[in-house]
Amino acid sequence: MIEGKLDPKMPTKPVHPETNLLFPISLFLFLGLFCSTAFGQAVIENPEKPASQRAGRVVKLKEVMRITDAGGRYFFASPWAIHVADDGFFYVQEPEHLYQFEEGGRFVRDLYKKGEGPGEFNQSLTEVLISGSEIIFHSANMNKILLLGHPQGNLLEDFRPRDRVPSKILGYHQGQFTVLLKEMKERERITGLYVEDYRLCVIDRDSNIKPTSVLFPFTISLFIRERGSSVGYISRWLTANDEPRYVYLSSKPDYLVGLVDLDKGEVIRSFKRKYDRTKFIMKQKVPPGYPIPPYVNDICALLIHRNSLWVVTSTIDKAKGLLVDVFSREGKYLDNFWLPHFRIRTEDRHNYYAPMALLDNFLFVIEITEDDLISVAKYEIIDQ
Repeated sequence: MIEGKLDPKMPTKPVHPETNLLFPISLFLFLGLFCSTAFGQAVIENPEKPASQRAGRVVKLKEVMRITDAGGRYFFASPWAIHVADDGFFYVQEPEHLYQFEEGGRFVRDLYKKGEGPGEFNQSLTEVLISGSEIIFHSANMNKILLLGHPQGNLLEDFRPRDRVPSKILGYHQGQFTVLLKEMKERERITGLYVEDYRLCVIDRDSNIKPTSVLFPFTISLFIRERGSSVGYISRWLTANDEPRYVYLSSKPDYLVGLVDLDKGEVIRSFKRKYDRTKFIMKQKVPPGYPIPPYVNDICALLIHRNSLWVVTSTIDKAKGLLVDVFSREGKYLDNFWLPHFRIRTEDRHNYYAPMALLDNFLFVIEITEDDLISVAKYEIIDQ
């Protein structure tokens, strides 16, 4: 399927859950339209099953390290991301913390500094990127980006982009930030699911914005009440940085991955496979007419493993764990396996994700028990 060009003047229309049985079909066709217009590249279509004869096996996880708050020194209140550097240092991110640990799990420091001065934040962290010898801090709430040295944590630069607030930072390369900026357009005030556009842009140190022709779709929900309205995120930005130049990105609820070239400012490849989607069942009570997506998001994590990309899917087997697809750098579906990792939150989360990071054959994960005890674990992946 060849991707077309998106007309920026094309109006965005809602998909209404009130259509009942037609709603999943309407959503599929609607999102399929953006699939065919958003990336500007041919999509590599893969079959449902990979070529490997070893596909479907269950790998083993051997625990080599675990960090808990048992000693009272650490307290993971709300960790939602984990990052690992090439030298084994890893970072656990919370809204107002970035805990740094050595490879063996020894606590080093908290790199988040509360305040309004240089190197400080008075708002929550939006995202963190480890880019070679630099750590990128970003707070969209105060539109501020910090560059810190890795692993020393020393402040290199305190940067405030003018005019526009980046919604997502994809990378820092050759002294410039590659970001996603939301396309500003009027939103219809009708309850439903909508697709919004985010443009790939480059911002230099003088806050000059260089837009590209690439748009990424991002699905939201809009619920209109008698007094006010509420917006929810259906999509989730999922990335895997293949340093220093490339970033894998998924932004759609259905199965699609794009490869962004930071130098060219374009998507050079996109791929997907035939995928049996998981129906989403809302267990909590919601108001009548509340827009509910019909399916769980197909992808919940992207990981770089040597010369391949691991796509962690939303398919969960209670006995086997998470289904992980393996793709070549060229977008060919090579293999899959079951990862016996179960301690993630999926309750009432159509866009649930698995906070994890990968360094060679070592998996770093945030785990949550049934009684909400949080720990960070490091496992060796044994694939025999």
